[in-house]
Amino acid sequence: MIEIISGVWAAGELKTFHINGEYLEILEAQYPLDVMLMDRSGAQLSVMKKSEASFFSRPKEGFNTIQISSAQAQSIRIFVGSGDAGTRRISSTVQVVDGGRARTIAGAAYVAVAGAAAGVGQYAGVGMFNISTGVRAVVKQLRLGGDVTGNWDLKGVGVTFGLPSVAPAAKLVGGADSVSIESRSLNNGGAAVVFTKTFDRIYVGANQQVQLRFEEPIVLNPGAGLVITNIAGLGAAANIFMAAEFSEESLT
Repeated sequence: MIEIISGVWAAGELKTFHINGEYLEILEAQYPLDVMLMDRSGAQLSVMKKSEASFFSRPKEGFNTIQISSAQAQSIRIFVGSGDAGTRRISSTVQVVDGGRARTIAGAAYVAVAGAAAGVGQYAGVGMFNISTGVRAVVKQLRLGGDVTGNWDLKGVGVTFGLPSVAPAAKLVGGADSVSIESRSLNNGGAAVVFTKTFDRIYVGANQQVQLRFEEPIVLNPGAGLVITNIAGLGAAANIFMAAEFSEESLT
């Protein structure tokens, strides 16, 4: 007997399956997960904490119930077999899993969009801020544009700034917007943001766009954010636009 369990787990979700088997193997998982195998009476036969792809369990007694939980939103595939069934995958085989696709399907990938305009002597800025208490945002790339030639600073911040903009949209079309990360826009007569770290100074031509891809992503823990602003004040026509791609991960 061979059976494949596959599905999408939301962050913190527990799923229970009533399947008879003697062998279980994790085929695909982007993040660690917990697996518990039980008999008909509910007694635990095997517990796999923080297990990853290629981990397996073959308890001495056959199991009847499988419980799978994941702290992170992800797609998971599990192999279940009887005593005379197993995978043909050799231990040295490396399987490439499209983690980006899995995070989108799991509803953990988003795009934060914000725009701002400043008057003469004012400071336009756009960015994103983590308002959650238990989620981190992993920022992989962003696109920046403006209608005035000038230099814009990409900075890390430890306080909120400006006003909330449109909620970041899920990359899964029809999925729920992010409630942990805010898109924000800034339009002040002074540099009202407390800057903590400068990551880059970006030259953008008028009515052009710049794509920034990070070799290692920028991670925003709760209470942290990113802001792109011109601290010199470009003038009345200094409109700025940002679209940032990121995913969310649970801190637990």
